[in-house]
Amino acid sequence: GHRLSDGSEVGSDLFGPALVLNVGGSLFRTTPSTLRKAPFFDSMFRHTGEGGGLGATLDSEGHYFVDRSGFLFRYVLEYLRTGFWLLGEKACDLEFVDAIRSEANFYGLEGETGQLPVPRIMEYVCVWQHKDDTQTIYVDCMEQTIREDRDHQGLFRLCKYFGGLPLDRQTSTKRFKATSHCIQSVLSYFGMRGFSLQHIMEAPMITHVTSADGQSRSGPGTQFMLSRSVLFPCLPQRCDPIC
Repeated sequence: GHRLSDGSEVGSDLFGPALVLNVGGSLFRTTPSTLRKAPFFDSMFRHTGEGGGLGATLDSEGHYFVDRSGFLFRYVLEYLRTGFWLLGEKACDLEFVDAIRSEANFYGLEGETGQLPVPRIMEYVCVWQHKDDTQTIYVDCMEQTIREDRDHQGLFRLCKYFGGLPLDRQTSTKRFKATSHCIQSVLSYFGMRGFSLQHIMEAPMITHVTSADGQSRSGPGTQFMLSRSVLFPCLPQRCDPIC
């Protein structure tokens, strides 16, 4: 028989509740009850059963055929099976998630009948210190990373003279000074909040502005780059978590 997109074979013994669906040339084995969770398929089966003019299209093998992307449909089918958008690392690909949202809309998975996936983005934190002052630890991150954490009280103080660059203003990047003098303690704080250490870099020159008139301190330092995956903000429709 034909090989399905999940690697199994389509044989002649597929009776009972199972069916084979052809989406854009890719074959999927599933059940009508799973597919009917999507309004598109519920309407298709209902009109087919009633013998109406809006019945399903069949391919040359007699399988139900939908002229959409089979590659994207596998994610839609997993959502119908599990209730979760299982996108893995692709959840951080905004273009891919937008394509999945478009497919979900086609199958009627929006509004009250379903929930659309939300892309994830990487949030970064830089913990650093000057080499000649290992007692002072700074953190460069988005302001809400610190402000929205109720447990941060007293652990970090805002460096009010940092943030004059256009990129800093655009990304809401702020600089905080840690009250702790232990770099491992600061790294552990962010580790407990979902951040993972990605890189340790020796920077030849880091500048820290210390006064309103522009006085600064510069010198070589060590930077610890951390990141975590967070939901992309400001999407208007109801959304479902991505695993």
